[in-house]
Amino acid sequence: GKYNSNTGSVSTSDCTSCPAGRYNNNSGSSSLANCTLCDVGKWSEVVAAVVYTTCQDCTSGKYLDYLGAVSSCDCSDCASGYHSSDAGSESCEICPAGTSAYAGSTECSTCAAGTFSNTSGSETCIACESGKVSGDGASNCTFCSAGTKSTGSACEKCVAGRYSTQSGATSCDACLKGTTSITPFTSCIDCVAGKYAEVDASDQCVTC
Repeated sequence: GKYNSNTGSVSTSDCTSCPAGRYNNNSGSSSLANCTLCDVGKWSEVVAAVVYTTCQDCTSGKYLDYLGAVSSCDCSDCASGYHSSDAGSESCEICPAGTSAYAGSTECSTCAAGTFSNTSGSETCIACESGKVSGDGASNCTFCSAGTKSTGSACEKCVAGRYSTQSGATSCDACLKGTTSITPFTSCIDCVAGKYAEVDASDQCVTC
């Protein structure tokens, strides 16, 4: 934990302590260079440290990219869109598309259904625009097809008596009285002779 660069010394008081951020487990050291710097990702505030274990890891979610740090304050938060899951990290890893991370994150968060991130290093996931949907961990959103409507996280088929003619619909329109709809629910059909539908959105034509 100490060194002495002077010749002719007569006392241990002539020995100089290794400063914080370093350690030395060898006796008879003659220069500061014999005091080993703590590795990247580690720090030590102990003066005259003897053992390597005096150097402590930066916590996960942080990083430290230089040697000889002297305080936990030298550990920096990972930037938004990045994470470090391990303590003692030299750098942070970028989060892939379909995920996000706030500053200081220990892991990437998967985008929930109905949201997306289309680039790596995203801080937040973006809600799908109206008429589009996505599953968990999506990097983009897709339009629902005709005959369905978007709920944000899924495409839902129109029910009998309702329809949608275009992709990206957020609701299914009601068929007018005298008509109904069947699979694939992209249009309404007239009730055949001998049947009727007396209200809008009838789920079937009734026999007279």
